Amino acid sequence: MGEALSEPQAWGSALHSIESQRSQGPQSGLTDPSVDIEGNLRRYLADRDASARYASFDYCFNFFQTYRDQNELPALFQGDALQTACLQIGFYLASWGMFRGSTDLLQRSARVFVPLVEVIVNAAPEIWEVDAHNYGRAGCQIVFDTARQIRAALPGVASDTLVTKIMLATFGCVPAFDSNFKRGAGLWTFSPRALRALGEFHNRNAEAIERYRMQTLDFDSAAPTSRRYPRAKVIDMIFFVAGAPDDLSEPHVRHRTARTAGPRTAHSQDAPAGNIAV
Repeated sequence: MGEALSEPQAWGSALHSIESQRSQGPQSGLTDPSVDIEGNLRRYLADRDASARYASFDYCFNFFQTYRDQNELPALFQGDALQTACLQIGFYLASWGMFRGSTDLLQRSARVFVPLVEVIVNAAPEIWEVDAHNYGRAGCQIVFDTARQIRAALPGVASDTLVTKIMLATFGCVPAFDSNFKRGAGLWTFSPRALRALGEFHNRNAEAIERYRMQTLDFDSAAPTSRRYPRAKVIDMIFFVAGAPDDLSEPHVRHRTARTAGPRTAHSQDAPAGNIAV
């Protein structure tokens, strides 16, 4: 038998193992064959309703995409459109929990989003074409260039969660890197490497993702529109459910996604699944 390690040596060995795993990239649901992709999507969509809070994504996405489809983005600065744009963003972010606790946005009115709307209107046309199927070098570059502009337009220190939630509900180009998504996907930073990993996940599962590109809901009629969810939104739904805590209150994601590997171990939200939280 080998010589037993002292306690400091054991901790040092564990920390080295953790750092080694992190340096190797995602230890994640992206490559985990036990992740039930379609089961997660069905769970997310089970109680979909035009008056449920998650429909705020549909209305915000429809609003900005309609102006873009009609080549009328500059019109967002005319009449009541600017106020409506700010209110769409604000209510969507509130629906997704971005006005909680000590967040800077809690102390602001909807007018704080005027510089953000200016960024959206003047964004490079290519950003509207980026989705999970084209996260190549050029796609990643335009995503992170736009993310920097959005971050600069927001008050305080804007988190990756806030920036990516906005990008998802306007351009539809990236999933929202919130705690649930990061935990479920095992991607702990919003980075080009993470986007490339998501692009590879899309390519392996393109058929299923395409099937679940649901039609958005219309605000006035509550009926489906002809506009479909972007691929990034579908991936967002998969791993939002995969990373959801067991006690999540929403009925359609209350129960943890089914995995064949058995019960999930509790992890720090900043530590990749499968690693020791220290």
